[in-house]
Order: sequence, then C-alpha cells, then structure tokens
Amino acid sequence: MASFIGIDLDKFKSVTCVDDSETTGATFATLPTDPEALRESFDRIRPDLIGFEAVRPWPVDDLGVR
Repeated sequence: MASFIGIDLDKFKSVTCVDDSETTGATFATLPTDPEALRESFDRIRPDLIGFEAVRPWPVDDLGVR
C-alpha cells in the first residue's frame, strides 16, 4: 500500500489525514501532539511520505520524530 500522511500540528492535539493511493480514500484522525503518539501512528500506518504543517515556533525535531 502506498500512503501519504499529512499532519497539522498544534500545541496539544494534531490532526492527521492518511491518503491511500491504491483506494484513493482518505482517513482523518486526531492524536495528542507528543513523540510517542506520532511514533505509534507512523509504526501502524507505515506511510511512504510524511508531510507536516506547523505554525508553532518549535521545530519538528523537538517532537523526537526520527
């Protein structure tokens, strides 16, 4: 499955949109904005590409995402 996950980061909660290129379907979800929640989401979905939209003054590296 080829998938793309787009994440709109906010201070406490984030919104994700997973787009599956095989089914052309999209799934939306909210999750806490913390490293463990993001890691679990990435491990479960295994996306081919990840896009972040963040308007807060902190870099994505602060979330511990590798």
